[in-house]
Amino acid sequence: MEAVAPGQRVQTARPALLTLGAIVALLATAELALGPVTIPPERVIATLFGGGTPVEQAILWQIRLPRLVLGLATGAALAV
Repeated sequence: MEAVAPGQRVQTARPALLTLGAIVALLATAELALGPVTIPPERVIATLFGGGTPVEQAILWQIRLPRLVLGLATGAALAV
C-alpha cells in the first residue's frame, strides 16, 4: 500500500463529498415534493423561504420536513 500525502487525500475526497452532497440535496427536494399532495419542486423551495399557500406551508413544515430531518439524522447515526 502506498503512502498518501495528507493534502492529496483531501483533494480526492472533495469531489466525492460535493457530489454526494448534491445528490442528498436533490433527493431531499424530491422527498419534500412527493406525497399524497404533490407540490412542484419550485413551490417547495419557495415555501421553504416563506412563500407558498398555507396548505403547502402546513404540509412541508409540519409533516414532510420533520420526517426528512429525522431520516437524515437516523441515517447519520447509523453511519457512525
